[in-house]
Amino acid sequence: MGTIYVIRHGQTEENRRGILLGDRDVPLNEEGIRQSHETGEVLKDKGIEIIFSSPLERARHTAEIINEYVQKKILLDERLKEKDIGIYEGLHKKEAGDPLFSQEGESIEQMQERVFSFLDETTKEHEGTMAIVTHVLTAKLINKYFSPGITEEEFFDFRLENAEFEEFNF
Repeated sequence: MGTIYVIRHGQTEENRRGILLGDRDVPLNEEGIRQSHETGEVLKDKGIEIIFSSPLERARHTAEIINEYVQKKILLDERLKEKDIGIYEGLHKKEAGDPLFSQEGESIEQMQERVFSFLDETTKEHEGTMAIVTHVLTAKLINKYFSPGITEEEFFDFRLENAEFEEFNF
């Protein structure tokens, strides 16, 4: 039996401006750094034994800040990256609509396969409490993994804001 805290990275300037980010590597802004410190403070007494993170800078930096509070090993994993959204990358949300199911970039099925592969492996190898620092769509897929019976509406309604986290038990 274990617990996973799934954390969305802190705010970036692109998040603040409503610009779509897929797997483009961008840094946290000052607000994102502040948010990450707040999350680290909340998580410091949760017994986290290991931190997994997307290698993208915004997630990695969030994990490093949280780790100032929990002092555990951070492992980067490519399977925790955000969806490659192809030509929608860098567009404002109003221009792009919803690129989630577009034929551009990575398909949602491909992304689900890599995220579920990570979770299958991680939940078998690690018991106890861990943190995963990742992105908004990756977090939706993690929620789906632990709640396989959710409806499409529930899938889309689940959303972590910047530096927000959700607890899952396995």
